[in-house]
Amino acid sequence: MFSDPIACALFTPGHLRFQSTRTLAESFHKVGGYVETLPTGHLVFYRPDGRRFLATDPTGQPLHECEWELNANGGVSLTRARVQLDWGCWVGITPAGLVNETKVNLATKPNWQRTTPEDLRGMAARALRMPLEEVRWFYRDEDFAIDPTGLATIHQRKDALSVLDDGGFETARFMSCMGAMHWDEIDFLPVVELFKSLLPGTGSAVLELIRALYDDQQRGRSALRPLRYRGIPPYPSEAAFRLFSAFFTPQSGEAGDPFVDFMNPSKSQVVTWLPADHPPVRYFDGRQGVCITVKDGVAQKATLTADTGGLAYVNPLGRRVLPLDRSLRIDGQQLILKDREQEMIVSLPTGLHVQTAPSPEQPMSPIDWRTVFVPELSGIHPCEAFGAVLLYPEGSEEISELAAQPFVADYLDDLGEQDREIGRIRSSAEQVLIVNG
Repeated sequence: MFSDPIACALFTPGHLRFQSTRTLAESFHKVGGYVETLPTGHLVFYRPDGRRFLATDPTGQPLHECEWELNANGGVSLTRARVQLDWGCWVGITPAGLVNETKVNLATKPNWQRTTPEDLRGMAARALRMPLEEVRWFYRDEDFAIDPTGLATIHQRKDALSVLDDGGFETARFMSCMGAMHWDEIDFLPVVELFKSLLPGTGSAVLELIRALYDDQQRGRSALRPLRYRGIPPYPSEAAFRLFSAFFTPQSGEAGDPFVDFMNPSKSQVVTWLPADHPPVRYFDGRQGVCITVKDGVAQKATLTADTGGLAYVNPLGRRVLPLDRSLRIDGQQLILKDREQEMIVSLPTGLHVQTAPSPEQPMSPIDWRTVFVPELSGIHPCEAFGAVLLYPEGSEEISELAAQPFVADYLDDLGEQDREIGRIRSSAEQVLIVNG
């Protein structure tokens, strides 16, 4: 264990997994690398060309790692990135790591030989009922190819999100994807697909990286670049709005309501997003096995890495419901985690000062969720609890039953909302049997 945060960040095994970043760390200062300390105490490590390759909390615990390489045009592009989730798992980001291919026969159209990429974009816009501008955003000229027989091949690039079981890409498992970002110049907020497959905390960790790179790229500019939510098609949701609002501030033209406009798929892109003054920041304490998220001096949530419940403790302020009756409060330099009647005391990391405010008492649920397990809750590893999401294995391997259960439960919720009769029957049922297969 290194006492110096910089040494801890650069030389602790597992903190850097890319060969290029490990090589840079070995001669960090000699080659012109430098580190900046943010007002929160967090550390950002930069390559000599000014591109970040590592960000950590004040003690040197890693938040994300970036790998940059020369591209075919002579520029530098992000090739891979890793983000650490609150509970210690790592998620990988591979730009354009997923490419969908569509073929269209143009030979039946008059003068098909004159078809240009812009013509194909126009066809896609009409088929998708999307503005041409949005289609241009995601389809470059090089994404189109037309062979001599008139068969057009169209590629749609997406950034792949993967679970990194041991922290590296050697064992990456595909999890989800999002619109192909322009990582060299952040200029929009992406649609995340297969969001039911996201491990808990993936969205906020990825947005943390997006906001960090955006801040780097806006330095020295007279005016900040406003971002817009873009996707083909867009999938606006309350959860996405809350997530974006944590890192960016929404504005809608003509004094409109940003939330109302955002939730309208045809108007989502009119909402502009500028950087929030106080985005959430995270602090890891490996000794106590806890990650604390703080926003503007207020503790928002705390996650225990050894938690078999698979859910964080949250600040009850402004909440009508506490998931699993879990809450947190601050008492001096102590963090009090409450799980129904039980309380756990965690010391705040050294140097972390958060506001102490009375937490409103929330009524507990009449039934403890653990009582549904008879005779008792079976033992489960924390990684299985946090990782109970629907992943898509390679080949013919079956999706595990544990991973599929939340997806099935959510599907039943949707059925109950869409069909009132099903909802009525389920609400009056004392027991529900789900037959697998």
